[in-house]
This record gives sequence, structure tokens and C-alpha cells, in this order.
Amino acid sequence: MSDNLNLNNQNQKSWDFKEEILNKIKENGGWSNCHGHIDRAFTLTEQNFEYYQKYHINQKWHLHDKIYKEMTVEDLVERMSRFLDMQISQGVTNYCSFLNGDYAVETKAFEAGQIVKEKYKNKLNIRFAVNTFKSLLKKDSLYWWEKAAEYADIIAGTPRSDLDREGEHLDIVFKTAKKMNKRVQAHVDELHRDYEKELELLCNKTVEYGLEGRVCAVHGVSLSRHNKSYRHKIYQRLKDAGIIVIVCPSAWLDHKRSEELVPFHNSMFPVEEAVAEGVTVALGTDNTHDYTLPLGDGDMWFELRTLATACRFTDIDELVKIATTNGRKVLGLE
Repeated sequence: MSDNLNLNNQNQKSWDFKEEILNKIKENGGWSNCHGHIDRAFTLTEQNFEYYQKYHINQKWHLHDKIYKEMTVEDLVERMSRFLDMQISQGVTNYCSFLNGDYAVETKAFEAGQIVKEKYKNKLNIRFAVNTFKSLLKKDSLYWWEKAAEYADIIAGTPRSDLDREGEHLDIVFKTAKKMNKRVQAHVDELHRDYEKELELLCNKTVEYGLEGRVCAVHGVSLSRHNKSYRHKIYQRLKDAGIIVIVCPSAWLDHKRSEELVPFHNSMFPVEEAVAEGVTVALGTDNTHDYTLPLGDGDMWFELRTLATACRFTDIDELVKIATTNGRKVLGLE
């Protein structure tokens, strides 16, 4: 042990890591929460809680319809406002959420979104991305997604919803973004399986459509299950394509145990490796008090602390950028 490291010096001042970071985040313009599903916030009930207990994530995608069909614009505005008030109380200044556009909710989420944007325009920079968990290769799904896309700031998708045709799904997303001159986001590599290589596909599509620097990947947890050489190849591809990776650290901690043998890792994108190789990473909270993530509460400090702990990543300057300026890049503010 180094002679300069004196652990017994009683005169050393106690240092609060949390306080240090929170102060720097405030000095740096406040939190940026870059990913959520605000249209489903606070929809958890005792009855639908069983969905969380019984079903895997991609099975739950098809259970949202009843909730969405029952939503009204007024209900959406109330729940969105409740969530945004909670974010503001934490010092969040920038927020981005996916909103569904499909035959269950039609364009109601975006109609509500326009109302809350106006309501909070002096308090928050808000961006909404059009998403669907339905197939974009079916006319009924595509129709409402395209209608909602007209309201959206960002064009988004979930390639896994078109299983084995993920590339075609992304083609629709990218063509729409090009036509509308909007940025792109996509849920990718989120099932925590080593057969997923959607990050690589997203890199390919970004370059193919010439949208370098205008694309974000959300989650990317499956990359941790791949070997080191593949991981580092993807970091370089992400960097070359200018893709920002939005991580939601607590969203996958509840992933079920598996007997598969894979590299030792945590259930999130390997932030410490990616940042060291120049990949830009931002922070999100994902779902809040719904049956997909019933314990999600939108706590930004909890998410950042979980990231720092799980990835053993304690570079304060980088953590502050992940929580603030990198998120402003996601929203196109920097």
C-alpha cells in the first residue's frame, strides 16, 4: 500500500460523494432524464400487478392495449403532469419520453403531450418520441404510428416487435425520420440475451441512411453478454456513427436468473468500457409505477447511483456529463 494513503489520519475531512455530484449536476444545468414512458406512468393497479409477476417483458407488450384504450386525453394530462412535477422537484430540467402511437391509443398520448408541453414550457425542455410495441409491417399498426409521428419530436421504434424482420422495422423508422427531418431513437438489445445484436444493426442503419450524430440507442443491455472483442467492436461502431446510448440502470435489475454461461457482467450496458472508448452515454428512468416496472419511481439519483455501483464507475466528471450535458445532446439542445 502506498505510504501516501493514510487511512488512520483523524484530521481528514469526511467527504460526501453524493453531495459532490449533486452540486455539480446543479451547477451544470440540472438533470437530463432521457428516457421514459410517461403515457403509462401511475397505471399500476393491484389487478394488473399480476402481469409483472407472470410475464416476460416482450409478452407484456401485448397486454398494454386495454390500459391504452381506456385512457382519455384528460387522464393522460393528469398523470403526465404528476410525473413532471415530481421530476422538477428533483431538479430535472430536460426530459424525453416515448409515447405510444398505435391502434389502441391512437394519437391521444400526443394530444396530451402537446398540452403538457405548453403547460411546462417555462420549467422543462420536453421532447416526445413516437414509439410502438406493435409490428410496423402491418398496415393497422403503421397507420396510427405514422399519424402520431406527425406530432413527435423524435421517431422511435422497437425492432424486436418485428421478430426476425428487425431490419425492415428500422428501415421504416429511418425513412420516416429522413422524410420528416427528425432524430431517431430505438429500444435495442433489451432482452438480456446473447443472441441479440440490435446495436450493431442500428449502427449499420445509421450509416446507411446518413443520420450519424442524430440517433440514440436505448438500453443495450445484451451487449454485456458478448465477449470482449465483440463489445469493443461495437463501441467503435457506436462512436463512428455518433450514436448516444441511453441507459436506464435499474430497469433490468429484476431480470430472471439464468443458467446460461456468459462473461461476468451486470444487467446493463457496460458504461465503464464504452465511455473509456469515447461512446457518449446518457441517463433515463424508463417506466414509472406501471406493471412493466412497478418499483420504478423516477428517482434520478437512484439511477445514477445504480449505474456507478453496478459498473464500478466513479469518474465524477463523466457521471455528471451522463446526468446533464449528454442528455441535452439527446434532446438536440447541444
